[in-house]
Amino acid sequence: MSPEIPRSWESLGEEQLKIYAKEIAELYRQEQQLRQVLEEKNRELEQRVRELTGLNNLFQQHLSEQSPMIEITREIVVELGKFARDANRLAERAKRQLFLNNQVTHEGNTDKDKPSSPSG
Repeated sequence: MSPEIPRSWESLGEEQLKIYAKEIAELYRQEQQLRQVLEEKNRELEQRVRELTGLNNLFQQHLSEQSPMIEITREIVVELGKFARDANRLAERAKRQLFLNNQVTHEGNTDKDKPSSPSG
């Protein structure tokens, strides 16, 4: 048997109201579900923001702690460069001095090898 077709406008209005009421109830239920999903997503997003803020703070702290070390390291490198230049200059000076000493010694040996003059 098929459902009865309403016979009057009044019963037709009543049936339409029932349909609207069911649709509104379903829409309300869907809206509540969407609100719950949205609230959960907002909580997740807030958690991610807290995590990122914490990580950012740790990174900033790390940078502020490392910055002086980087500067000190640069200063050490500059000083080591100066030290290396000074050491090279001293080494060159020592080589020249050694060369001069060898020449003087060699010249002294050459004078001793010469026969002495009869004027002595």
